[in-house]
Amino acid sequence: MSLRNMRIGLRASLSFGVLASLLVIVGLFGLGQMAKLRESALVIEGSWMPSIENIHDSAAYVASIRLEALRLVTTDESRVRDNSKGLISRQRTELQTLLDHHETLLSSDQERELLKQVKANVNTYLTIVGQMIALVDKDQQQDAIDLLNNRLAPQGGILTKSLEDMITFNQNGVEAATDAAAQVYTRAQWIVGLIISVALVATLLLAWLLTRSITAPLGQALSVARTIAAGDLSQPVVVQGHDEPAQLLTALATMQAQLQTTIRGISESAQQLASAAEEMSSVMEQSTRGLQAQNDEIEQAATAVTEMSAAVDEVAGNAVSSAEASQASDEDSKHGHYQISETISSIQNLVDEVLGASNKAEGLAMQAQDISKVLEVIRGIAGQTNLLALNAA
Repeated sequence: MSLRNMRIGLRASLSFGVLASLLVIVGLFGLGQMAKLRESALVIEGSWMPSIENIHDSAAYVASIRLEALRLVTTDESRVRDNSKGLISRQRTELQTLLDHHETLLSSDQERELLKQVKANVNTYLTIVGQMIALVDKDQQQDAIDLLNNRLAPQGGILTKSLEDMITFNQNGVEAATDAAAQVYTRAQWIVGLIISVALVATLLLAWLLTRSITAPLGQALSVARTIAAGDLSQPVVVQGHDEPAQLLTALATMQAQLQTTIRGISESAQQLASAAEEMSSVMEQSTRGLQAQNDEIEQAATAVTEMSAAVDEVAGNAVSSAEASQASDEDSKHGHYQISETISSIQNLVDEVLGASNKAEGLAMQAQDISKVLEVIRGIAGQTNLLALNAA
């Protein structure tokens, strides 16, 4: 599984967990080797060395008993003999105690067999010593000397040899335990050194992998951000993994896609705006032409109104002349004169209204949105004016 598929926190935790595991392994192995060394030391201290010391003490008691036995047969003083017999008795008891205590220090069946031989030889030796003491007590010095030379001395050699075998066995055990401890120490040195080397290499490798798995995607994200900031949105964003830098690259890719969509929308809107501006320009030109046509029609209407006013004035003059010529007319003529005056007044009011409508039409011409309505009004007024002009004519 790639490191990029794990979050940075989990990745770092696993890395430090591996290092901690190696440290625990080194510690546990070191403790185990120390325990083995301590076990070897305890075997030496609690079994081999006490056994050697015990056998040495036993050999010392045997040598002391031999010396006192020799003194018994070489002296005639009763005080010395009694002292020697007392020493032999005490040392005999101590020797038996040491041999019995050695039972608790045995480390193997071989040592047990050696101890049996030592005990048997000691018992034989002490039996001969007892016989020699009995001969001395009977003042049979020569028999005691013969017993010393013929039986006690050879048995002493046998006993000494069995004690030496015991000492040699325990010394070999000490040497074996020492060699085992040395081997444990040497093996521990090599293994601990190997584990430390592996831990160091693993630490460097994990540190490199962890650093690279973080800095490489961050550098990629920085490069993508700089590319986007420079305005280049055409470069593809490659996303690998599911960690935080991968999420950052995903967010940058999403931002790039949204920027591309926004820019395309702005471009399309700009094109639509340009088209609308062209259409608006065309409409404005059409409106301008329409306004110009309206102005022309208004001028024509004003000219028609002026002509109509002149015609009205002429009609009025003719009417006045007719009135002066028919002063003697009857009431019907006066009534006709009155109607003519009313007609003139109505025509004058109509002229004023037409002029006002003309001014309003000029104001409405300045407002492009009401062009069609103004045209309809003006056309209607122009039509009415034409009708009035015709009627007046």
